[in-house]
Amino acid sequence: MHVVKLMNDVSRFMLDVSHFMLDVVNDVSRFMLDVVNDVSRFMLDVVNDRLKQERRERILDAHHRKQFVLSLAAGACEESQRKLNEEEELAREVGEEVRKAFPDLCNEKSLVFYAVIEVGEPPRSFYLLHDTGSHLSWFQCPVPGAREGFHPPYETHNNFVPKSDPYCPSDSNFASNQLQVDKCECSVRYGDDSLFSGWLVRDKFLLRDMDMKTYQPSIVFGCGNLETDNVREPKSDGLLGLDRSELSVPSQLKHLGLTDNVHGHCLSRHGTGYGFFGGDFAQLPDDIVWLTMKPRNDDYTVESATLIIDGKPEKLGEVVFDSGTPYTYFNSRAYQAVYAMVKKSLRKSPLFPAKDDFLSHCWRGDKGFISVDEVKHYFEPITLHFPENIIILQPEDYLVDSVSE
Repeated sequence: MHVVKLMNDVSRFMLDVSHFMLDVVNDVSRFMLDVVNDVSRFMLDVVNDRLKQERRERILDAHHRKQFVLSLAAGACEESQRKLNEEEELAREVGEEVRKAFPDLCNEKSLVFYAVIEVGEPPRSFYLLHDTGSHLSWFQCPVPGAREGFHPPYETHNNFVPKSDPYCPSDSNFASNQLQVDKCECSVRYGDDSLFSGWLVRDKFLLRDMDMKTYQPSIVFGCGNLETDNVREPKSDGLLGLDRSELSVPSQLKHLGLTDNVHGHCLSRHGTGYGFFGGDFAQLPDDIVWLTMKPRNDDYTVESATLIIDGKPEKLGEVVFDSGTPYTYFNSRAYQAVYAMVKKSLRKSPLFPAKDDFLSHCWRGDKGFISVDEVKHYFEPITLHFPENIIILQPEDYLVDSVSE
């Protein structure tokens, strides 16, 4: 009996020791897991910081390359300036400079940005639509039925690109082949079914670096006419193509060895901004949001994105960043989710539905208001979640004010 009791006591003791050791192992495992997670987060931060530093070093090491700057301005900048708070002295000064520099643009009621480009010898100024979604830059040329621009059309001077040029599309078939005319034909059909058609030419672009020193690289672009039935097509002298294809201006500057294959633009809600070719990332804000673009795409596409509304995810799929499109477009499900959120947020507001000639959902109040800033507190922010970062759209980022008489 004593032996049996002793064995039971030993068994219980060994069981207690086993439980104790299991608890110790679990505690150590949890501790090690926390350490691994902390180290992983630390290493991820180190890697991200290093990647940012490497981006900057790659640009800074290429000291023989340039960074060119250009002016950007939006249509109706005088209207935008009117909406600014009277106490914003700096904004008033900027707006005044824009009105002086671009008097014609300030009378153009549109939602697009224009790049001010000087071309030819001697250089002439043109206002081109700033478009990161297009490969071909083109200028309006003097052809029958040509649309009116801000300036007289671009004039060719026997500077047509031959069909044998590397920039000439392989499927370019000039209608007058029987006349043995060696000109490279080009055409682009856009999403609104408008069609640009003409010829590729090569001419000098006047560009300025950060020290205002001038350069005149020879750039290939289109010369022709835009045919469109779109009554809202903005007035322009042409279009500046800025996508990632070989024919875009940033790619041509890179091919010429003048810049790195980098371009950027900073746009203001108040109708002004600037753009640049080539880059010094050290001059960019530290809190800039970086997104990885999908490889092997000519446009600027993010692999996947999710819209977060009231804490609920709504998948968007691929997202294209296109400066030539006045509005942001979601798929039907995401759009309806945003609309439902807006309606919900406005239930207790003094705003009520209103009709607009072009926009499907609009609101107004009993009294008119000058800008979105006066009513933005009635609306909720929208979060765009990307694989590696988020972008929060405040109401003033996704609302536009419509002028009614």
